[in-house]
Amino acid sequence: MVGIATDGASVMARKHHSVFTLLKQKQPSLQLIRCVCHSLDIVANKAMQLLPSNVEYMIRETYNWFAHSAKRQSDYNSVYKTINDGGCPLKFISSSSTRWLVMSDCIERILEQEDALKLHFGLVSSAEHCYAARLLNDMYSDKSNSLYMHFLRPMLMEIKTVNKYFQLETGDTLGVFRDLDRLYMSTLRRVVKPSVLRTNNDSRLRQLDLKSSSLYLSHQDADLGSSFQQQLEASTLAPELKGRISVSCFDFLKEVLVQYQMHLPESMEMLRKLELFCLKLVTSSVNRPGVKDLPAEFFSCSVDALESQWRNIASAGFSSDQAIDTFWLEVETFQDAGGNQCFKDLALGVIRLLTLPISNAHVERAFSQVTLLKDDTRNRMGLRLLSSLMDVRSGLSRNELTSATFKPPRQLLGRFDSSMY
Repeated sequence: MVGIATDGASVMARKHHSVFTLLKQKQPSLQLIRCVCHSLDIVANKAMQLLPSNVEYMIRETYNWFAHSAKRQSDYNSVYKTINDGGCPLKFISSSSTRWLVMSDCIERILEQEDALKLHFGLVSSAEHCYAARLLNDMYSDKSNSLYMHFLRPMLMEIKTVNKYFQLETGDTLGVFRDLDRLYMSTLRRVVKPSVLRTNNDSRLRQLDLKSSSLYLSHQDADLGSSFQQQLEASTLAPELKGRISVSCFDFLKEVLVQYQMHLPESMEMLRKLELFCLKLVTSSVNRPGVKDLPAEFFSCSVDALESQWRNIASAGFSSDQAIDTFWLEVETFQDAGGNQCFKDLALGVIRLLTLPISNAHVERAFSQVTLLKDDTRNRMGLRLLSSLMDVRSGLSRNELTSATFKPPRQLLGRFDSSMY
């Protein structure tokens, strides 16, 4: 066992008597990988709690207003077509506690249709005796709510983009953690004084005491986003209100950094060592890291044997123009003139490292599939049938097939007889 990926639940990952600590007693080198998809969602949710709650309320109630009323949708379509010279509006998205960072999509959809929504709720609030309509009309008329969404849109989009990388079934294992690190560093540069950035290397920047106010720029000098700044300068709000909005956005960025430190994988330092095994570095004879930089716990051979293999692999003539897993499988089977697998220990250690789970996205998708298959109308389904249906779905997906493109083999068709009943 190499690593375990889990969300942050105490029973799974706490320091005492959790699943991880019990497994670590059996396997001392076991690595804990907190699911980055869960962690980034928590980061965004915790930071959004520092912004006025009416922003989240407005986003949620906009969806609820249209969700169950065909008449309201029809009235809104008419308003949208009038001010946009035709066309159909995109449907609004429901905020969710189980879909990672869906709030980013909700904000994007509302800002794309902001003028039509403002006009719609203005008409509805005067025509209907409805408190919800009047409240939403007031919220859309309040420029501060629009400013907060213009601030949130690019910020949440950056987090969501990195989140999506960790949900890919195939991708650059080395690159996703580099992108995660870049997300933290780019946010840091928006709010921290240049002197702090100059006097600390990347490793120390990741471990800064972010609760210290002496690290930060003033909210006037912080980078809150060009779109937000333009909208703020163009607005007719009172200077005091503009200042409060800027401070809230500045506090949001600071909280994002604090949450990054709290929730991102504790094993990030080790995971960054994946970068040492990128193919360009491995096959290069210059600027190669030394054997002391490699994560020794993943290699079962002696340091001397590992150093010899690490030194000689650059001159073995391997091509770097291939997938990383294919490359290391080729290295593992490579034989010298005597028929010995001369790079086996190095290759097996790297393959072991590459098997580390980077997120729980595949498992979460399986849970969703179970919910779809065993619904209220099929609640007596047994485990055997459920498992078989899951096998069929995952097999079709793995082979890039659908029920329409799948061609059953002759052996399978031959089993369709009376005995199946």
